[in-house]
Amino acid sequence: MAARPRSGTGVIGWERFRGRNGIDDPAMLPADMGTEAINWHITSQGLGARRRGTQDAGVTGANGWGSMARFVPAQNEAAAELVFATFDTPPKFMTVTPASAPAAVEIPQTDQMSSLPIPVSYAAGNGKLFCAYHNTAGNRLHVYDPLGRGGIVRAGLGVPGPPASAAITGSGSYPAGLRYYRLQHRTFLTARGGLAVSALGPSLAYTAPAGGLAVRVTNAAATDTANQWRVFGSPDNVLFYDLSGWLPMATTFFDDVLPVESYGTQPAAPLEGSRYPLPSAKYLLWDGYHLLLFGTHGDQTGNALPAVPGRVYITQSLDATVEGGEDESITMTQEIKGYVDLNRNGNAEDRAIAGPIDGNILVFQSRGIFLLKPTGSAQRPYARIALSRELGALSHWSTFVGEDESGRPAVYFLDPDRGPYRYGYAGFEWLGYDVQDLWKNVHLEALHTVACGLYDARERHCYWWVATGDANYPTMGLTFHVAEARATQTQGVRYGWTQFNGYAASCYCAVMFAETIGNPMARKLKPYLGDHQKLVQFDAPNTNTDYVTFDGAPARQPYVAFVRSKAWVTTALPQTVELHRAWIRGPCSDAILAQRLLRNFGDDEPLLSTVPLHAEGDESRRVFLFEEAMLAGAWTFQTELGDAVAADHYYQIDRWDARMTATDLEVGSSTL
Repeated sequence: MAARPRSGTGVIGWERFRGRNGIDDPAMLPADMGTEAINWHITSQGLGARRRGTQDAGVTGANGWGSMARFVPAQNEAAAELVFATFDTPPKFMTVTPASAPAAVEIPQTDQMSSLPIPVSYAAGNGKLFCAYHNTAGNRLHVYDPLGRGGIVRAGLGVPGPPASAAITGSGSYPAGLRYYRLQHRTFLTARGGLAVSALGPSLAYTAPAGGLAVRVTNAAATDTANQWRVFGSPDNVLFYDLSGWLPMATTFFDDVLPVESYGTQPAAPLEGSRYPLPSAKYLLWDGYHLLLFGTHGDQTGNALPAVPGRVYITQSLDATVEGGEDESITMTQEIKGYVDLNRNGNAEDRAIAGPIDGNILVFQSRGIFLLKPTGSAQRPYARIALSRELGALSHWSTFVGEDESGRPAVYFLDPDRGPYRYGYAGFEWLGYDVQDLWKNVHLEALHTVACGLYDARERHCYWWVATGDANYPTMGLTFHVAEARATQTQGVRYGWTQFNGYAASCYCAVMFAETIGNPMARKLKPYLGDHQKLVQFDAPNTNTDYVTFDGAPARQPYVAFVRSKAWVTTALPQTVELHRAWIRGPCSDAILAQRLLRNFGDDEPLLSTVPLHAEGDESRRVFLFEEAMLAGAWTFQTELGDAVAADHYYQIDRWDARMTATDLEVGSSTL
């Protein structure tokens, strides 16, 4: 800001805006911080620009978007799919693929969703998309496996029953005696290798009479998507051995010709407890080798694993076993326990899991944050470290990995009490000092979506959509411009904040997806927002209004954008200020820019003046003069630049300046 005389005529200048602050005395703010910025984009220099709008994504054939995920099924980002749940009754899962775009096609489901389509979490790994939702199968997780089983099926395999029967067949010299049989099922596809392997089922005891040819063991009914089975035998119902090897399901029986005393020459059975199917968790994370599952819907049926609040289940590392399918089962043997207990039923709700950053995973409850640190051990892949008992997370969908201002990885989350936080190189850092006034309005009891968010790596922006007032879905948008962040000793990380409103702030879910939806899918990503009626691209190029639907009919909605300065106080001495004229510098455009001068914290109506930002010739930038920028009798004032009314245009501002006269008052005077 330019130097100003204590008394006399001079120039006041506003040359940089780096974030809003709605909590401190406006007169005490630094010159590069303002009191408000709505629908505003902070630029690397100058005062910033009007945010871009939203546009219809063009996807057809879907009844709403309750939750979304970007899924790359075959190591080819041009083949990315947009997977989402709809508001049909019951909800459907659908996908937009390069081949189907812009149409959405339904994904077949083994089991139906038994709740709204909003609380669904996803994790992509090993060529599959794991999907966590409350479902009619009970305590079973589901997986979308387009290159294998096709639809959304139960992850892993349920435990098969005992053999349907065992009986002597033929005539011969088969020795009489007691033996025990158990079955194991597998889903196996040649193109993908072993996909899912069940645990061994309960045993069937059979005493063979003398004189037969073999004991014919008949398969039990297929479990889930199983297409192979095998028979294990035991002389004592303790140690079992593989008698048959893998057989196709079309082969319904196996003839055991091996004497009981020779069972021990065959391969030993897997350890007990090595193949539990995945439980129905609430939150998922793929770390590159393991699937981590956190939270529970409370179901106890359909799975032998208990649904335990405060517990993280962890699959074995890929290729840890000969059979494969480690990503679709939990191991619970005497040597390996596939879980970590964080805070079992510990007076807090399970809320989120995020990472990895530097190999570490963060797990959040409503009160409590835990770090899972890799151990390098197959028996115990992660060790638990309690980071905080005071902080927590608002939701899984508003917790995500991004970067800090130095480019180091960080996990961003919303604490229910204090708002935005992050965890990274410097530990926990509070980001919410400058938005405390906005966080007071958050509706923590929203029925549908309290908050969702994402990180736009290209723009280096953290976006959050948050429910306010008594709304049951987000109505306020917050943007944290990471590059502007500056750490302080006592007030956390400052700067970088703006807010946005209107229809761009209303959604149920958000995801980063291809800027151009087609064949191929664009590798450049943009934010997308979904609700029960529309899917829109946020921050859409060359778009200055928001796309909306009224009773199913599309429309464009203009919005008001503005940035407001601190309260200008010329000196510590009492003075009155008279403003003679003001001007801005910036790029030429077809917009009309409004200036409002707010006198003495609103003791009078704001003084409004406008100027068209048109070029006079071929120039790209120029100085624009506000002809009616007159102000008198103010001891302080604020400058607001933006739209006079909701409009469809775009502009950027380099700086604002004004010529003014400051007049000293006598000390002790009460006249301003």
